[in-house]
Amino acid sequence: MLNSIVWGNTAYVTADGFAADDVAVRSGVMLGTMSVKAVHSLIGADSHLVDDDMIGQWLNGDPLFAAPGRWDPNELASAPIDDFWVEGDYHLKSQAGRWDPASQNWVKDDVTSPCIDAGDPNSPVGEELEPNGGRINMGAYGGTAEASMSYTPPAE
Repeated sequence: MLNSIVWGNTAYVTADGFAADDVAVRSGVMLGTMSVKAVHSLIGADSHLVDDDMIGQWLNGDPLFAAPGRWDPNELASAPIDDFWVEGDYHLKSQAGRWDPASQNWVKDDVTSPCIDAGDPNSPVGEELEPNGGRINMGAYGGTAEASMSYTPPAE
């Protein structure tokens, strides 16, 4: 897994009633008997949610998506059959600018994602606009013309 973000997932294991948020990768849930090497990626909020079959180095935490997708209980939390998925915006927040598909404009946020300029330094930045920090972003828009821009704090 390279330049990837796996965050905000939920897995339910019903045999023992276990439910966990931000499950990134568990061999019994996602991988069967395989192992995964993750590098230059962000996985979950807690490293204890990644099992021993994961190897490599990755970031933990919130990737700061513009608007993560979510399930809406449709006013009846006790009746999951009427729940529906609300599409998200997986552009990374940036104080220098991120593409907003709703307004078709670049917007600036109050925070900057730790996934900007955190991808593999050997991966080309592709179509990322300036300022791009010379390093690809992680996630779905890394290397594209819609990749969030690099933020450099002002000199003191």
